[in-house]
Amino acid sequence: MVTKLRNEITNFRQHPDESLFKAWECYKLSIDCCLNHNILLVTQIDTFYNGLTLRHHDTINATAGGTFMKWQLEECHDLIKNMTAHHNDWDTSTQRGESSSSITSSSHPKIVALKAEMAKINKKLMKVLQINQQVKAVTPSCETCGDPHAYNDCPATVGQTQNVYAAGAYNQGGNSYQPQGNCNLLSYHSDNYLGSPRFNQNQN
Repeated sequence: MVTKLRNEITNFRQHPDESLFKAWECYKLSIDCCLNHNILLVTQIDTFYNGLTLRHHDTINATAGGTFMKWQLEECHDLIKNMTAHHNDWDTSTQRGESSSSITSSSHPKIVALKAEMAKINKKLMKVLQINQQVKAVTPSCETCGDPHAYNDCPATVGQTQNVYAAGAYNQGGNSYQPQGNCNLLSYHSDNYLGSPRFNQNQN
């Protein structure tokens, strides 16, 4: 068990997408889990530094003002502790920025093309809707057949309207209303006048 834990310490490698802070925390955890590792601090610092990615090598060297491994042991240890304490904030934001920019740059032309296509479709749709509104405003709709003409011009009602007018003119000529049955009751002749009842005068 101790050998396995010791091998984790000596074979340390930072993952490509792992921050400097996370790498240091994982490395310290491996050391803390193996109390009897018997690895000197100088070896721990050297193993950690050599297990980092090239990007973080450059960052540490730049912070050290040259070559990190030329510093004294305690200075190297303090520098790594200070860097990892403050590196967590900007390192993750840098990774986020890099990943988002890579996503944006890889899909950027596609997004631009898609937006342009959507703009064209929206423009055409707005034109169609505008023309449709203008047509509705100008063209009347027939109440009888639904075609685009006025009710008075509808072919379905023009013939019927003329027949109604003709029938009305014919009836205006003088035929008045006469009820069925006893037609003589409402005659205009004077001999059909209903006077008072007459009594027979030849009575005894």
